[in-house]
Amino acid sequence: MYSTDRQLNVVNSIRSTNPDFEIVVSHYNEDLSWLKSHSSECCVYSKGGPKNAPNPPLAFTPLPNIGREGHTFLYHIANQYDKLAGVTLFVQGRIDDHVDLTLDEMKKQAMGVPVGQVRTYPFRELEVFDHWDGIPWEQYPCWKRWSSMDTQSMGATPLQLFQQYITEDNRIPVAVGFAPGAIFAVKKETIHQHSRAYYQRLLERMFLGNMAHVNPETGHYMERFWLAVFNPEEYVQWTPADLSEKERNKDGQLAKGSTNANEAVNISFVQPGQSSPTTLSTFHPKFTYPIFGEEECIFGYQGLEINLRFAAHDLRPNVSVKYDKKFKTVNDTEALDIEETLKEWMPEASKTDPAKASFQDPATYDAQIQGDAAAKDWKPPGELINSYTSRGRNFQIWSCELTNPAAQQLIDRIQILVSFFIEGGTPIPLDDQDWSLARWKVFLVYATLDLRIAKQC
Repeated sequence: MYSTDRQLNVVNSIRSTNPDFEIVVSHYNEDLSWLKSHSSECCVYSKGGPKNAPNPPLAFTPLPNIGREGHTFLYHIANQYDKLAGVTLFVQGRIDDHVDLTLDEMKKQAMGVPVGQVRTYPFRELEVFDHWDGIPWEQYPCWKRWSSMDTQSMGATPLQLFQQYITEDNRIPVAVGFAPGAIFAVKKETIHQHSRAYYQRLLERMFLGNMAHVNPETGHYMERFWLAVFNPEEYVQWTPADLSEKERNKDGQLAKGSTNANEAVNISFVQPGQSSPTTLSTFHPKFTYPIFGEEECIFGYQGLEINLRFAAHDLRPNVSVKYDKKFKTVNDTEALDIEETLKEWMPEASKTDPAKASFQDPATYDAQIQGDAAAKDWKPPGELINSYTSRGRNFQIWSCELTNPAAQQLIDRIQILVSFFIEGGTPIPLDDQDWSLARWKVFLVYATLDLRIAKQC
C-alpha cells in the first residue's frame, strides 16, 4: 500500500521487460494508445483511480493523485534505484502537445544519450527559469489555467528549495535551463551520480507530508529543476557568460538566456499606405558587434524583437523593443538596457521638433508617417544627377555636400546601417567643422513611386 506521509512504502511496480530501456509514464486519464507498440517497455503509474484506468488496457501501478509528474518520476527513481533500466525515458500520459516525434524516434534519440547528459524533447533549445521568488502566474497568459487551480503553497521560495535540495550551493544562479513538459531521457549512471537518499529527500520535501496535493507548487518547480539535478554544470547558469549564444552542450542544445542580436534586429522601410503605413522590405543586419559586443548577443530576454523602421522618403527612424520575458535583476546581473545601448547610435529629438525622437511610441510614429502630406512630393537634398530604369523600376541619383543640413539629417538618421553592414565601418562625425564636412560628397539613390497610386493598391 502507498502512503502520502513522509515514509516511502515500496510497492512492486509493473516494469519494462527490457533491461536496457524503459518508458516511465505519469498517467491520470489520458489515452495511452500511442504507447501500444512499446507496451512491453513501459512502466505506467496511474493516478486516475479505477474509473480512469489506462485505455487501451495496459498493466499499471496505481499511485495517489498527488504531486503531478514530478512525484511520479521521483517515486520511480527512489523505489527502483537499484533496478533502473540502462536508459529511462520519462514522459507524461500525453506528449503530443510538446513533442512532434514518433515513439520509435524518441527511443532512438534516448538510446544515444551520453552519460552525464540529458536528452530533452522536443530536441531544441531550452527555456530558462529565473523566478527565484516564485512564479508570477498572472504575468503569463499561457499559464493562466495553472493559476486558476487550487494550489498547495510550499511556504518556501524556489531559490530556497534549489539551494537546499538541488545543488546545496548558497549562490544565486542567474537562471536554470529546463525542458517544458518534463519529458526527458537519462542513463542509469547519470541518475546514480546521486544516492537513493538524495532522491528520497527530494520526494519527501517536494511531494509528501503537507505537500501531498493534486497541484502543489513544487510540481511546477520540479519541472524546472530536473536538468539541474542531473547536470548542474551544463544547465545552471551562474553568470551571464554561462548563457552565451555560443555555449551549447554536446547535443547542440542551449539553455537560452541570450539572444542572437543579428536575428533580433529587424530593419524595415515604410511609406504611407491606404490606411496605415506599408512595409516595403524587412531584413536583418549582417553585423551587430559594434553595438552589442563581439559575441553579438543580447543578454536577458526571451522572444526579443528590436524593430528599427525608417520612413522610405526622409529616413525618419523609429525603434521599438518587444519581448516575451525579461530576466529579473539578480545582484549585479541584469538584462541589457537596449534603448540606452542604442541611444548613441540613433538621432535624438530636436528641441524644435521633439516628436521626431527615435524611441517614440510606434503608434505615434505610424500616425506621423501616414499623415505626412509632404511625403508624396518629397525630394532628396542637392541636385539630381542621373535617372535610370532597372527591372521595371525607376531610380534617381541625387548628390550634395555634407555641409547641407538636410543631407546631414539624412545621414544622421541612417548611418547606423554603416555599422550593421560595413565591416569595420564607423559613423561619420556630423558635428565636425564645415571645412572638414565639405570633404564629403553624399550620393543618394532613390526608387521613385507615385504615392497616389501606391495608396490605391
